Formats: sequence, C-alpha cells, structure tokens
Amino acid sequence: MPSVASAKEGVTEASNLLQLLYSEGSNCELKIRELVSAAFPGIEIALDFTVPQAIEFRIGTNFDKLPKDPRDSIKILSNCQKLDEQGDGLRSYVGVVTALTVLKRPLFLIDEPEAFLHPPQAARIGRFIASQASDERQIIVATHSSDVLRGIIFASREAQIVRLQKQGEKYTVCVLNKTDLQEIANDPLLSAAGVMDGLFYSGVVVTEAEADSRFYMSASNKMNESLDFHFINADNKQTVPKVVATYKKLNVRSAGIVDIDVINDAKEFKKQVDALGLSGDELRDVIEAQRQINIFVVKNNLSENLGLVINELKVLGNLPNATNPVLPPFLRFLL
Repeated sequence: MPSVASAKEGVTEASNLLQLLYSEGSNCELKIRELVSAAFPGIEIALDFTVPQAIEFRIGTNFDKLPKDPRDSIKILSNCQKLDEQGDGLRSYVGVVTALTVLKRPLFLIDEPEAFLHPPQAARIGRFIASQASDERQIIVATHSSDVLRGIIFASREAQIVRLQKQGEKYTVCVLNKTDLQEIANDPLLSAAGVMDGLFYSGVVVTEAEADSRFYMSASNKMNESLDFHFINADNKQTVPKVVATYKKLNVRSAGIVDIDVINDAKEFKKQVDALGLSGDELRDVIEAQRQINIFVVKNNLSENLGLVINELKVLGNLPNATNPVLPPFLRFLL
C-alpha cells in the first residue's frame, strides 16, 4: 500500500494508507469491501487492526459477523490469509480502490490499473476510476487496455481521452472526440467487432470476415513481424466502410479489405471509397478504374478471365508451367 504524508485534520498523523483508512471509520472500510466483492465474487476483505502497530487487510468469504472489538476478532482474523499473500491482480485492485476512497487529494496519477486483472475486472476498475473524478478532483490514467477505456467511457461522458503514438523518437498527441467514442461503446456492431482495441495500435485492417482477418494477419506477420497492426472483421462488406470511417474520425490509420466482387456493384464500391475520404480527381480516378474493370470483365468470357488470372499467378508465384497447375488451397479458393 502506498504511504501518505499525513492524515486528515484532527487525526494523528498516519504513515501509510491503511492507517489512514482506519482513521476514516468503519463505513469507509465497508464501502471498499463492497467494491472488492463486486469485482471478485466470493471474496471479502477486512481491515485487521488487532495489532495496532501492524494494520493489514485479511481475506475471507464473509465478515458480516466479525466482532467490532478487535480483541474479540483476533482468533477469526488470524485464521484468514493476508492480502499481501494474494495474487497481484487482487492486491492491485484493492490498492487503487482504497487510495481513491480514502485519500482527499485534487490530483491522482494512475499507471496501468489493468495490470494483472481479467477483462471484466479491468472494465470495472475503469468505471470506478471515472466515478471518482469531479470538478475538484482530477484523475489521469495511463492505460493499454480497451476494457479500462470502455469502463471509463460507460461511466463518464466528460472523460477526456488522449491517444499517444510514437513515431521514431517523437510522440504525436490526438484528443479523441467524446461523441465518437460513445458511439463505439454504445453501437453493438462496433463494440462487438473490437473496434476499441484498434486505438492501441499504429494501424488497423478491417476485413469482411474472421477468416479474412486471420489470413491477412498471418500474411502480414510473414512479411514483417514488427508491424503494429490490428486486424478485425466487420461481419460483411456493407459494414466495413462504417468501421473504417469510425477510425478515420478518431485519427487512426486504417484500411478496408473486401472481396473483389465489390467491383460489380458501383453503389457499394462508392460506399467503400467514401469511407477513405477520397475526393476530387482522386475519387474520380478510382471510380473510373472500377468502371473500366467492369467493362473488361464483361467483355471476356469466364474461361478467358480464368486463363488470364492463372498466367498472372504463374508470374507472381513462380508456379509450374502446366495446363492445370497445382495451386495452394487459398489460391484455388480465389479462383
């Protein structure tokens, strides 16, 4: 537990957080007990001050009948494990909750509160942290967890989210739009697709299906293992533009990959392109390219188009010069 410089006015100076919690009274302890039990079902904590010089937390399953007089609690508490003997996740969670509950300070700096926590607990600690902020109390959190971020967004519409990204030796700073973040948290599609996770990567690749994401992620890792990309699927091509457009608004580099049949539908193709924010000559060139491809495909019959594709694959993949080359499974699928 972190140490504290002094206790509240009128109380003997405290040398650590637990001594300060003791001076706050039983109601404060009960509040912390409820918060911990909500995050860790079946676990309760109690402040053991049977030895005044060594106040500590004990772990149990039910402390409702714990005697109020510490002299009567010695036998019960001595048979309970100490918090310091528990896992890092529980200890970290109790530490954050206790500090924010007990300390009356205008500024808190919290680094990676998600450390050692499971996703549901990380989201819960995010909600709790957000609930403790006020006009008189600023809390600054550094996190790499989309679960913590999601919890903060759910609990507060006033939270300011800043995205830091390192480029070489410099960092770029981007203040994310609160409305856009709320849209991600509240939209079933964006939330289920793991869009929030992409905020912690240098770039995002959006595909139509889970199998596509796995394929492109594998291909990307083969080419360069150090690429910091997040691969997600949008369930179908119609929703790829929505996800890409969301990342664009949040200033996250993103790309959408859809099946080639999107070229057959001019309206659907334009939706995909519009998500990229193209305009002017660039937009006209892309639309014209789509039109020319359609003309070419319609003009030739299927066998001619297939022959052209196989010839190109021979060149690109150095495939054997045979009438019916043996293609890898994924290439046979594409054909």
